[in-house]
Amino acid sequence: MNPRVVIVGAGFAGLETALSLKSLMKSAADITVIDRNDHQSFLPSIHEVISGKVRPDQIEVPLPSLLKAAKIAFLQDEVHAVETTIREVQTTREALQFDYLVLACGAVVRFFRVPGARELAYAFRTPEQADRIGKAVRTLLTSHRHPARILIAGGGLEGVEIAGELLDLVSETGQREALDSGALSIELIEAAKRLLPGCSERVQNFVEDYLGNRGVRLSRGSAITEVRKDGLSLASGETREMSILIWTGGIQPAPWIREISLAKDADGWLQVTDRLQSLDDEHIYAVGDIISFTSAEHPHPLPREAHFALDQARVAALNIYYDTKGYRKIGYHPPTKPQAISLGKAMGVLASDKLFYSGPWVVRLKKLVEKRHMLIYRARPYVSAVSAPLPGAEFRHLLKLLMPI
Repeated sequence: MNPRVVIVGAGFAGLETALSLKSLMKSAADITVIDRNDHQSFLPSIHEVISGKVRPDQIEVPLPSLLKAAKIAFLQDEVHAVETTIREVQTTREALQFDYLVLACGAVVRFFRVPGARELAYAFRTPEQADRIGKAVRTLLTSHRHPARILIAGGGLEGVEIAGELLDLVSETGQREALDSGALSIELIEAAKRLLPGCSERVQNFVEDYLGNRGVRLSRGSAITEVRKDGLSLASGETREMSILIWTGGIQPAPWIREISLAKDADGWLQVTDRLQSLDDEHIYAVGDIISFTSAEHPHPLPREAHFALDQARVAALNIYYDTKGYRKIGYHPPTKPQAISLGKAMGVLASDKLFYSGPWVVRLKKLVEKRHMLIYRARPYVSAVSAPLPGAEFRHLLKLLMPI
């Protein structure tokens, strides 16, 4: 009997796990992917939905047709529980038994229990939410109602990229003079002392100078403590007037993840070994945004970015395959990769610990990555990623063959 592999979530990590595992095991495994949506969205580009550079449907990969072509079962449904003792995933409509489970369900917006935030802020996590934000901002800008105050909660990657898109939208709608005069304001609010916590000082300095010189107000070192219809309060005691509040303040696991009887860290993220297996069950894997990577019993923070999710997915797929063959499983070692940051159409930053580049070409590079991803994944089921699975000694060669991006 073929092993039954259930993959919860069809984002970067989940879809890549499914396609890589199918390439490795062919018809020797029954793979089912569960996702609430009928498409995967290229989330690194959703900030461009706000300015209207792209439509949500332009960055979507259709799941039913893609997975059908790959001979992978797809269930569009909502998961509400996983019973580890009886090896069962429970959805709204049915229950699926599994031999291997891969949890790749991403995360949801975290409001940190700030009064009024959930009700009054615009959440930014999906293309649909970004589209809603873009329409609201465009309505505000074209109405010429002054003063107009646009606030962004969170000065991480999402926050600074949104700020860049808002600057483009201000120019497009002819509101540059209003921004310069103070009748219109865009303000980034970050609880940490610097924007982009975790990035190098050089990147922080460049981004803060670039946005600040173009009219974005920067408020650092004080968290939001309350949100009201007309404004908000900060821990410092300061207040801000508010027309629109865009929330990028953080993420957390979905509520049903918190109910699973598997090891988690203090914030509720699933703890996995360097093999990407649960600490409690070697047949349950977790990849992508929901994991806390543990090595030698110590948590290791991982950037929650697409290329890390893809790398984890390939390792998880290989390890499931190796387990079915009795091969020794391999460890995941987070690679050092440069990060691309868009600050609107005219400027981007490409940086890592050892390099730093800036210019509009970085934005074009990000668009090329997006286009390549869309083309590759739409064609992926029709192209065999590997011809013959090999044991652990050939891991590097096999991983290279599997890598689509």
